[in-house]
Amino acid sequence: MKKSLDSEGKELKKGFYMFIKMNKIAYFTGEFDSSNGDPIIKMEENKFLPPCFIDELYRIEKKEVEELVNNLRKRANWLEKGLKD
Repeated sequence: MKKSLDSEGKELKKGFYMFIKMNKIAYFTGEFDSSNGDPIIKMEENKFLPPCFIDELYRIEKKEVEELVNNLRKRANWLEKGLKD
């Protein structure tokens, strides 16, 4: 296992991170690729974050992710209502 550090110099922990340059959320699975030891980090649309960008991640708390999800639900409901009208 390689030592993988986030933007704050801390080792990655299983959970959610924000990818600074693209303002996107990434999820570290807590697992490492058996062929090369790189951490497995998933992003939206089934994309994987290349290891060279790991130091550009910062950890976000579960509560922040829950707030984002709730805001997306509200927005989706509003849009759906508009489509029906």
